[in-house]
Amino acid sequence: AWSFAVIGDTQRNPAVTAKVAKLMWERRPNIVLHVGDVVDDGAAKWQWTGDLFKPCNELFGRVAVFPCIGNHEKNHEHYYKYFSLPKPEYFYSYTY
Repeated sequence: AWSFAVIGDTQRNPAVTAKVAKLMWERRPNIVLHVGDVVDDGAAKWQWTGDLFKPCNELFGRVAVFPCIGNHEKNHEHYYKYFSLPKPEYFYSYTY
């Protein structure tokens, strides 16, 4: 048996993101799917570190995360720097 968790639109809401990430981690998913708009402004590094990664630290540090790029990431290099994805990175598939 395995489970997965899905989250999206975490942009600019670290308090809610932290609550949701905690609830997700309590279920011990095998993978996490993020359906896009992980931050509000892809160029704002502090949004990645403070609004996304800080509240999701425990979850993202223990579970494989498969994100989809959203329009708010603005195809910025931070998306590709912070996530290790199969080529071509903006469009990929995987088998679990």
